[in-house]
Amino acid sequence: AAPIQVCQKQIQERGSKDPYCGLKWGVWNTARVPEFWVVHEVEFYWDYDCKTKFPPGLPRSSTTNTARTLRQNKNERAWDRDESTYWVSECNVLTAGCNPWQHYIGYQIPTDATPVSLDPLQEFATLRCIRFLQSGAATRMTQSVATVVWANDTDFGYELIQEYTDLAGGSWTRRAPP
Repeated sequence: AAPIQVCQKQIQERGSKDPYCGLKWGVWNTARVPEFWVVHEVEFYWDYDCKTKFPPGLPRSSTTNTARTLRQNKNERAWDRDESTYWVSECNVLTAGCNPWQHYIGYQIPTDATPVSLDPLQEFATLRCIRFLQSGAATRMTQSVATVVWANDTDFGYELIQEYTDLAGGSWTRRAPP
């Protein structure tokens, strides 16, 4: 087991940490998406080699598009290991698409989960690698994302882990910090 840096900081500054600190992890769109953001699959890993997956948990997201044509759209679809299903953000061409930092797809690990750091040189556990499959349609993908961990249970109470740019769509993308 390894501590999560933002939670350790809360303990040092306040003597305790928020009960939700380090439970929720996510990926935000950090570039404009012209229509809406379509994410087929996301996977989070504790290690740089994308081998040690996060434990099973609860899918989380910003608002989800549930328009008549997307009734089956649920955030679980980005975590179901089925590349034919997907999650769609709630933005569209009529509202000028998705702005940067407007939507996220995320995951909440159980309170009894054990964060790990497999790198002996790293004191803290964190999201070190993601695998990501988004739409191949240029109007339904983002060219950059940021990985984050939440310090509390609010939508914007997160800490940036890493930003990744020059993303493509239509095929699996694997990213670990440089």
